Amino acid sequence: MTPKTIIDPREVRAMFDYRDGTLYRTDSPGRNTPAGTRFGCTDANGYRRGSIQRRAYLEQRVVWAWHYGVWPRHEIDHIDGNPGNNRIENLRDVPKSTNQQNRHGARVDSRTGVVGVMPRRGGKFGAKARLGGECVWLGTFDTVEEAEAVRLAFVRANYEGNTL
Repeated sequence: MTPKTIIDPREVRAMFDYRDGTLYRTDSPGRNTPAGTRFGCTDANGYRRGSIQRRAYLEQRVVWAWHYGVWPRHEIDHIDGNPGNNRIENLRDVPKSTNQQNRHGARVDSRTGVVGVMPRRGGKFGAKARLGGECVWLGTFDTVEEAEAVRLAFVRANYEGNTL
């Protein structure tokens, strides 16, 4: 059995039509996938995934290849934070570190519901961010909103390529 190889981006243009951030098949790769079918399915995180010649792809990466004729070198960042918006003007090819700087929502186990803000003693709230791989403590504040505002100002001033 031969290893699965990444499809040539030129073939992507022949296989799909692109309309408003969505890919539609122009060919029929199998009896269950007729021409005109939308590429893939939406996963639990809102990303669209599908397969081309038995290899899995994220729709945003296929859209990139369709438009530019090359596969992205890094991760594809959705500028507006919406993983379902695969319009080419909303996509950019960025390193993982840049992509992670644009997190719009806190982790599910966050006690404040705000990225980089955590409860402190005495009903206060702390703010922190990462810079150059190091954690930077931004201070302790009376409200979640104050801590969030300070963190957001820090992120906007120090994160290259930030879209928050």
